[in-house]
Amino acid sequence: MRGAASGLRDVLLELGGKNVGIIFPDADLEEAAKTCAMASFTNTGQVCLSIEKLYVAREIFEPFMTLFVNHARKITLGGPSDDRADIGPLISKKHRERVQSFVDNACEEGAEIICGGKAPSFGDERDNGYFFEPTILTGLSEDAHVMTNEIFGPVCHVGPFDSEAEVLGYANQPPYGLISMIWTKDVSRAHRFGRSIRAGINWVNCWQVRYLRTPLQGFDQSGVGTQGGRQSLEFYTNVSTVTMML
Repeated sequence: MRGAASGLRDVLLELGGKNVGIIFPDADLEEAAKTCAMASFTNTGQVCLSIEKLYVAREIFEPFMTLFVNHARKITLGGPSDDRADIGPLISKKHRERVQSFVDNACEEGAEIICGGKAPSFGDERDNGYFFEPTILTGLSEDAHVMTNEIFGPVCHVGPFDSEAEVLGYANQPPYGLISMIWTKDVSRAHRFGRSIRAGINWVNCWQVRYLRTPLQGFDQSGVGTQGGRQSLEFYTNVSTVTMML
């Protein structure tokens, strides 16, 4: 925005996110756990639409965690030429150090590491890459550093909730609003949360399902302007009015 101001240019910015997933008691737990693993760890978490925080209804917290951890532990790390690999390395040594610092800080603030938490050791050429294990944390308060800042790595915190009002407050607490994901078979609840969560895209029982003619607009610190569909055409169009007296 600072650079564009000198030429009085318009700007459209998609910025950071601290994206939230919510699992309700009536969710398909197996499908939800599998998709949450994809949403948290695809591309080693280096996706602006990745899920970094999961809230799970307390009565299904333990069975969901068992499924989620099993999916995370099945993920194979490897280079781009390895057909067996599910995810690759982080982009740089500096970024891996940043991701590790988030995990270390989380532990200092009382987090429990359920799986992952460090750079793996392979004993082969992969040790030359900047890999990081798919990491699941739990036990943090809502004001912890990891809970309020984007990591952009394969790290997800999972916590329980007891009511819709409580979890809606958690979802809208961060200063970001890029995307959200909820899992429920209750269509009324899906509509309620779709209207109430401050995010540009609210996915229900899915993740990364995009129809590119629909808009995406980040709320709050997640961006300025709207991309996709008619809104994109309007951004690149200047309106001119012609007035004639005949």
